[in-house]
Amino acid sequence: MISNMVVSRRPKINASFIRRMISLLREANINVENLLQLIADSPQGRLLENIKKCVNEERRRSRLPLDEILSFPCLVPREYSHGESLTRFSWDFEPEFFFFSEDLTDGNFSGTSDELIAGHKFQVVISRVNKQMSVEDCRGLISEKGGIPVGPQGLALIYPLHRDFLIWLGSKEPISIFSLCKEDAVWGRLDLNGCMSSIFVMRSGDFSFTNNRRQTGLEKGDYILYFVPDKV
Repeated sequence: MISNMVVSRRPKINASFIRRMISLLREANINVENLLQLIADSPQGRLLENIKKCVNEERRRSRLPLDEILSFPCLVPREYSHGESLTRFSWDFEPEFFFFSEDLTDGNFSGTSDELIAGHKFQVVISRVNKQMSVEDCRGLISEKGGIPVGPQGLALIYPLHRDFLIWLGSKEPISIFSLCKEDAVWGRLDLNGCMSSIFVMRSGDFSFTNNRRQTGLEKGDYILYFVPDKV
């Protein structure tokens, strides 16, 4: 009888323990949502194995300089005009931003990319930056992945399509999503090589659209946007 009572006794896990466990997982950059989904989908006997796989995968990804978190296809609209895209974006969406840099104009940034052409297909990639790196090093990593920098025009293209996702990304902590210019881009007499346009997302869901020239380049926790041309 005593033996049966011991075997049938289940440990009690209170809510504060669960909250502390989730907090520790987040501090270790473990994707809690993915982990919980694995637990929900797993047969009981494979639960520990799947938890270990999830933790190991998150550790592996955290060591990558750029960790892809989202990719989706994009067809550049037929009405897209590179020389007018930022002006049109300003007309349509500037009221939604608490700050919209007056420097981000078609005249200043017409040379940021020469591959955004109406009717062309791309895979859009947003990656998390896992270590500090220079603009040049980040541009090199993007090139290795077959991607191209698309300047502020790339941010303007994806904002209307994925505004809700950007709000979700910034719901836990404020984030910056950067987009680089191509290497030989110039703004009048100013070299745009070190410039990084960005959409800044606050926890409140508010946005700013800015241009940055950080001496330190990209920092851990930033996000980077680039396009990969469709091979078909």
